[in-house]
Amino acid sequence: MDENVKQKRELIAAISDLFLRFGLRSTSMDDIANHLKISKKTLYQQFANKDDVVEQVMLYRRDEKIKNTDVNQLAKKNPIVVMSEIRDFMVSDLGSRLPANHFDLRGVL
Repeated sequence: MDENVKQKRELIAAISDLFLRFGLRSTSMDDIANHLKISKKTLYQQFANKDDVVEQVMLYRRDEKIKNTDVNQLAKKNPIVVMSEIRDFMVSDLGSRLPANHFDLRGVL
């Protein structure tokens, strides 16, 4: 894996933890930069805006879920059902850890 890709995945994993602890809306770009101990300029070099951060975190969490999923079982399912299950997982995973996230995600998913 390319070193830049690896570093970005590590950033996204740390941001994901931050969102789980404090919520999507409650976490600002300033909070993220402070937590990661990087400047906001550096953060904006990696992400276009907060919506981009949220999208990247959701994709990261989806990918992590897929890594732990039996691919053979997925192949037997209708793709629309799989996407629905992924959406439901994202809402329940983030929402169960911090109830405010459930409401924050309703507009996204």
